[in-house]
Amino acid sequence: RFQKLFMTEASLVGKLHHPHVVDIYDAVADEDGSYIVMEFVDGPTLDEYCRVENLLPISRAIEIVFKCTKALDYGLRQGIVHRDIKPANILVAPDGEIKITDFGAALSLVSETTQVTGVGSPAYMSPEQVQFVRNDPRSDLFALGVTLYQLLTGWRPFALWRGAALSGRPLL
Repeated sequence: RFQKLFMTEASLVGKLHHPHVVDIYDAVADEDGSYIVMEFVDGPTLDEYCRVENLLPISRAIEIVFKCTKALDYGLRQGIVHRDIKPANILVAPDGEIKITDFGAALSLVSETTQVTGVGSPAYMSPEQVQFVRNDPRSDLFALGVTLYQLLTGWRPFALWRGAALSGRPLL
């Protein structure tokens, strides 16, 4: 399964050349090991800005998500759905630009081969993705919406609900 994810990332992302997608330069998979040579982004992931004590200004959060939508739209036009959008897969470069990375779970909409299913990060997966009903570009938008919520509040929306439900406290 991991070899399949590796080869998926290498082959799909190698086709993507967008300012907000990490560039892939080379990939090797042989008996000695597997590796991907990709663009180095010297900066943190969005995880750093998803904590209550370190939130970004609203305008910056919106700008980041807008750039992500442009990158995801570009990927979709190439026949690729990311399937694992989350703060840990969005890098922030020193100049403030963002780069989406980790296309290991990506889905090719034009491929003739069987795709790996059941991949992604549960906290960011759309209900359809979790239930294996449908996995399409709307799943990436759902995950990006969860990411935006987290950038604005410092909490994942469903973690907040679960915590309130478990504690017996009202949600609001």
